Amino acid sequence: METVYEVVKIKQVIKEVEEDEIFFVHSPQDGAKVAAHFIGDEDREVFKSAILNNSASIEVSHQHPSQDVSPSREDFEVTKRLDECGRILGIELLDHIIVNAKAEYYSMKEKGQM
Repeated sequence: METVYEVVKIKQVIKEVEEDEIFFVHSPQDGAKVAAHFIGDEDREVFKSAILNNSASIEVSHQHPSQDVSPSREDFEVTKRLDECGRILGIELLDHIIVNAKAEYYSMKEKGQM
């Protein structure tokens, strides 16, 4: 049986996933649950992993320390910059999801803000 790895940080830090751990992302809710499980810090090199893995698209997420999933002005600005960068690189930004420790989420795509 093959060993399965899951990217836990954009900086190419990987973690071996147990055989019984399976993650499917079919909706923003799924993405929020996975992000809450693998949340990382200092993920500034957003496109590095996507470029190194020849990805056609990315989905970004982060956690607000306040646990309030409402997007800030900075969240909207970052999303706009990431979307513009992705267009230049040919890597589509699918969604920007804000999560909290309870796996509550705010999906910018779902709210029509992308």
